[in-house]
Amino acid sequence: QFAICDRNGLSIRTYWKLESHQHGDDIDGTAAQVQQLLRDTAQRQLVSDVPICTLLSGGLDSSALSALAAEHYKESGQGPLHTFSVDYKDNDKHFKANLFQPNSDAPWIKRMTDHLGTEHHYIEFDTPELVESLKAAVLARDTPGMADVDGSLYLFCREIKKEATVAISGEAAD
Repeated sequence: QFAICDRNGLSIRTYWKLESHQHGDDIDGTAAQVQQLLRDTAQRQLVSDVPICTLLSGGLDSSALSALAAEHYKESGQGPLHTFSVDYKDNDKHFKANLFQPNSDAPWIKRMTDHLGTEHHYIEFDTPELVESLKAAVLARDTPGMADVDGSLYLFCREIKKEATVAISGEAAD
């Protein structure tokens, strides 16, 4: 929805509405369609005159995109894909599982980089760096955001920029 406020008062209108429809494809057809859409999307993003990498958390979204990008790199003879992950100092010692994150990312990242044969870069931050980055992250976003997530993404991208100009991410895809 959006609102218009003028001398005639306030009016609220709907500009877009999600409509639910019966899904007619079987599981194989759906999987093939999703795979084709993801492959097409990834390949379009991989056309570049500058170095490209992927952000790899070990989750489903970033792993799928990294797999498609690595496949494209192999097929086009571009050498190994560069992947990047971020973690916090001593997270391996202090990680506590929860419903949002039932396990650490590290084993899944390792599994994916081994399987894909990527050149992986581990980036690590300490809490004081994250705190210092918050103001710069808010200024860079220029809109309210998610605080520590924005700060870590800001620091992460700053480090990635040293190696690659474009990063493909599954950030918030789920």
